[in-house]
Amino acid sequence: VECGETTVGSVALALLQGASTAEIWSVDVASERGGLAVSFRRGSDFVVVNSAARAKVLMHVRPEGWPSAVPDLVVPPGSEAPYGWREQKQKRSARVTLLPTAEGTEAKPVELPVIKDVQTTTYQPVATLHVALSVTRAGDKVLLKLEDNQVMSLSGSSGDQPQGSRLSVELKLSRLGVSLVQELPVVRELMYMQLQLIRLDWKQTERDTQLLRLAVSEVQVDCQLPGRVDGQTRNAKARDSQTLGLVSKEKAAVLLANCAAGDSPFLNLSLQRVSTSSRDLLVPSAQVEIDAVDATLDDEWIEQLQSFFRQAQSMSGLEQMRHQGSASGMRLAHIKQMAGRSVLEKYEVPPLPSVIQMDSLKISGVDMTVWCGIALRNLNFLSPQLRTAIMILSLSGKVTLDGANVKLPERTIPAHRGSSREFISGLVSLYTMDILGQAAHLLGKSSLLNVPKVPLRIGGHGLTYIGDTLTSAVDEATGLWNNLAFDPEWNDRQRAIRQGKRISNELDGLG
Repeated sequence: VECGETTVGSVALALLQGASTAEIWSVDVASERGGLAVSFRRGSDFVVVNSAARAKVLMHVRPEGWPSAVPDLVVPPGSEAPYGWREQKQKRSARVTLLPTAEGTEAKPVELPVIKDVQTTTYQPVATLHVALSVTRAGDKVLLKLEDNQVMSLSGSSGDQPQGSRLSVELKLSRLGVSLVQELPVVRELMYMQLQLIRLDWKQTERDTQLLRLAVSEVQVDCQLPGRVDGQTRNAKARDSQTLGLVSKEKAAVLLANCAAGDSPFLNLSLQRVSTSSRDLLVPSAQVEIDAVDATLDDEWIEQLQSFFRQAQSMSGLEQMRHQGSASGMRLAHIKQMAGRSVLEKYEVPPLPSVIQMDSLKISGVDMTVWCGIALRNLNFLSPQLRTAIMILSLSGKVTLDGANVKLPERTIPAHRGSSREFISGLVSLYTMDILGQAAHLLGKSSLLNVPKVPLRIGGHGLTYIGDTLTSAVDEATGLWNNLAFDPEWNDRQRAIRQGKRISNELDGLG
């Protein structure tokens, strides 16, 4: 079994016991922060289920690559059995033959079309036997299921060809608001985020392709702490400060807002997914477009936000006293109980992390205007290396940017397969390094910036054993997206919102 970043996930293998017997085992490969975990277990996430109790039909299943000496996997009615393949990189295909066993029925086998990918959701009725074969997902299991089908085709045809389902969901919201409220030490609202003109389209085609498109026209995040002022008030107070020769500056109430550049929405996301019965997230292509944004960062709201999340992640004071005896640490009784005990005792293998396989990801360039005044003590959520780099850039204990323009380049992420957590972590690290590089350039200290490279390499690995999983429905999906458009009122309402959001000077909104 090949173990690496490109082979993370679960692999079901058929191990030969002698010349004519196969035993099914699974190999789970997971990567976490550069480490690799491999575990072995009996059974498989791919299961044959025969629920055709009325029809009384035997299922003969033969995965691709099984030696001729090994007989078919036979599953009688009311039974189920795991199955797998001989090689790790073989296509996930299988051949199914049905054999009726009911009295008075001619015992003539019915060979069904080869299932080219058992990870693809499908439904295949067999009218002559009054059964239907389907591929569905139930939890972490992919079920190849045979069940009774008493409903005949209304058209009168045999209906023995594989079928899919077509589904469409549309969500339209004029406005969505989210408020962040802190309970301790006093109840107060910290932040308020408002999204305007939201459109969500989700479609599933007959070829088991899911298409998602999300658009958000406007976004604005407001700080609700006392002493915050809007753009017009700041504009007036700034003129008074200049007249009186004062250097004090009011704190902005608006922390984040898109600039409404042209007709582009704040966020435009499109994504395609195939083989929806697979436990892995198989994405042939994804595209993210982001509007230019203005952002304000200061110590006050960052400290309050960190305090909020610390309270959210911890238990109440009463529960802490009951379980631990203090606000932190562990009870001495628990430590004595665990002393001298092997770490393997009662150890359970953690669940396999979700895996994402992406053929292409395009992210538009990001144009940000930043007002920043943050003390390094409030950046403890960053790694020590990044905090050191920021300290070098600022040459002090505080980072200050006043209307700095930060431009992040457009990126096309190559084909990648790995855990979802590692993939997201790699993207965050990649853009963090870009932001630091831009900040170094703005501060004129780019020669001093020397921090470790991004530890995770996103993409660049060949996806050799996927076969046509990612490309089988790409052409169909692309054609559908080209013809997909939001409702006619989208452009009109977005234009009306933008008319009321014009910024006349640098102090409006965020300045």
